Amino acid sequence: MLRKKCFKLTIALIVLMGTSIVSSGQKVLVEKLPQVEDFTATFLDKPTKSGNVVLSLKFSEKTQLPENFSIQLDKRRLVEFSDAGEKNDLNKGDGVFTGLAFFKESEILTPQMKKGGTFPIFNGRQFVGYKEFPPVNAVTPNVPINVNSAGNPANIDSERSLLVRHPKVVQDPSRTRTSCDEGSMGKWSFGYLMTEMANEAGTGINPADFTMAWLKNWMEDQTVNTWTVGERRYGMEPLIEKWKKDGEGRLDLSMAPFRLLAIVNRADLRGGFVYGQESSDNAGELRFVFGLVDQETCEAQSFTVILEYGVSKKSCPETQEWGVSWKKLDNYDLGSPEYNEALEHLTEQVVVAGAGGDRKPNGSAINQVRTNDFVLDRPWELREFQFARDNDGFLHEATIKQTPDRSLNGTKLLATFINQFQSDILAGTHVVPENYLGQSFLGGAIEYDSSDFWNARGIVNNNARHQFSVSTCNSCHGRESYTKFLHVTPVNYGPIDVPLSGFLRGNTDDTSDVEFLSVQDPVVGSVSRDFNDLLRRAADLDALINTPCGRQFAVTSATTMTH
Repeated sequence: MLRKKCFKLTIALIVLMGTSIVSSGQKVLVEKLPQVEDFTATFLDKPTKSGNVVLSLKFSEKTQLPENFSIQLDKRRLVEFSDAGEKNDLNKGDGVFTGLAFFKESEILTPQMKKGGTFPIFNGRQFVGYKEFPPVNAVTPNVPINVNSAGNPANIDSERSLLVRHPKVVQDPSRTRTSCDEGSMGKWSFGYLMTEMANEAGTGINPADFTMAWLKNWMEDQTVNTWTVGERRYGMEPLIEKWKKDGEGRLDLSMAPFRLLAIVNRADLRGGFVYGQESSDNAGELRFVFGLVDQETCEAQSFTVILEYGVSKKSCPETQEWGVSWKKLDNYDLGSPEYNEALEHLTEQVVVAGAGGDRKPNGSAINQVRTNDFVLDRPWELREFQFARDNDGFLHEATIKQTPDRSLNGTKLLATFINQFQSDILAGTHVVPENYLGQSFLGGAIEYDSSDFWNARGIVNNNARHQFSVSTCNSCHGRESYTKFLHVTPVNYGPIDVPLSGFLRGNTDDTSDVEFLSVQDPVVGSVSRDFNDLLRRAADLDALINTPCGRQFAVTSATTMTH
């Protein structure tokens, strides 16, 4: 128990960024970085005209960065980094890049660094060990300061600020549906969220028609990226039939048969890209997880729907304030009227019609809708829906991000992709394209089995294979994370705790004192990996809140994960 108590006082290092290199005149600008292993700052006793602090970045994997590049830290600081063995860079080609810039002491030293401690370190989703950082109360000229210590997960209550599932919140009768007998159009109800997504005032589309059009995606075969996604009419017809109708025969959205399971803050997905697509959703995502409830038996069904909204902020300070607002929920008792009101204030900023502005279809901030289902037909299946590229105002079947078609597992094409993009995959920045080497690659949907993982003969790096596999929809819900399909499990209406997967909470049993879920590699049996994704997200949120904006370029997490 002593180890557990000490663990809760630690800080986590989360320094993962996507890679984007652009040219600007003679300079090569890097907007995102691969994973950083060490980040030090050395204050000079004699500042130069270019700066008073030497910044050193060492990457944990082989990078594809040029020998010289620049990073725009903020509006006033463009820092040139080099691994050429010149000036402040000691050794050419050693993977340590150095740059020079002006910093105030307060921009480098954070309260976390002044406390010091032993911190858990994460590589992507995986916990890789502890690292001790001594307290630094003041800078000493010409002595490097390790500034990796970024976020203390003990400062974040994940139940309040990351994945909210308390019955008094997700079963608040003033905000969502709480029984089979009573409907709701409260601000967290499925009906309200679909109504705002349809945005009838701006589109002329009736919200019930909008919802029906979405359900009809299952009524006939769909062709997505040349792959056929089979219809599930047998299960969808009774769902629609049981859904209560209004006086005009349309779906009564107040009686939508979906129970709210969780409200999720995914600030860890922040960045300039969402699944590799340019986006201004630089504060991550806000998600609502719903579970289907049979309208005749009132029993929870094996069908979840996740509404995933992009959170757009204009600057680093605004993004930080978004994180601070979630942290401030600690000021209220979980599930109290004050807590629920404060949480609603946050969610309304994102879900209300028009929150997406002119940059998104229907003016909705929704990025995608994802479903996991075992009730419409067999086997388990995952689908994704987005607004069409030509934007007709309705949700359409879309490719399953980061996941090739199932038929490609075990193929030479898969091995070629993983080998070619090994560096990006290990850095957590790869994007699975719709087409690869002239073939349709990204899947239209993915069927699931609990033993699923991705592999192929000829893959040269098993860590890259794992990182690729755990980033796919089926394997993240399957063998790579030791999950039996659902990370958030549907339950009946009422004051019932919503179960979470061991991958999220870090163990296989809600009563366990174990901090991490240990999962054996499906290919190399001697390798095991430890997971506690809520702990990782807590460390990341604390890092977002407490890291000065001038250092944000080296303190964030991968943005290409889908789960």
